[in-house]
Parts: sequence; structure tokens; C-alpha cells
Amino acid sequence: MKLAADALHLVLPGGHRALAGVSLEVSRGERLAVIGPSGAGKTSLLRLLGMALRPSSGTLAIADVDPW
Repeated sequence: MKLAADALHLVLPGGHRALAGVSLEVSRGERLAVIGPSGAGKTSLLRLLGMALRPSSGTLAIADVDPW
């Protein structure tokens, strides 16, 4: 399954910008590690990729299908 994100932005309630312009592509069989300091947006990114949150802007596709 292919996962693609292009220019994802996430603004949380209260105006906090959790992500700004994140793009990535993960193909079937690839492994991905998400690392960074506390508050960098790792959990927000994973919640977007898992469809627990809807991006404020940008595109997300799973197997070339927009889940939203």
C-alpha cells in the first residue's frame, strides 16, 4: 500500500500550528521512522496519517485514494 502526503498543514484549535508543509511518500514494503524533539509534530503527523485528524490543508492519499 502506498501512502503519500503533499504540503500537509495542521492548525489545532487555539491557532497552534502543529505541522507546516509536510510532504512524504512511503511505498509498499518501505519502513519509516519518525524522530524529532518534543513538540516537533510527530504525533500530529501520525494522527493525520492514521486518519484520526483531518489536515487543515494539503493532500493525503492512501493507495492513491483520498480518504476524506
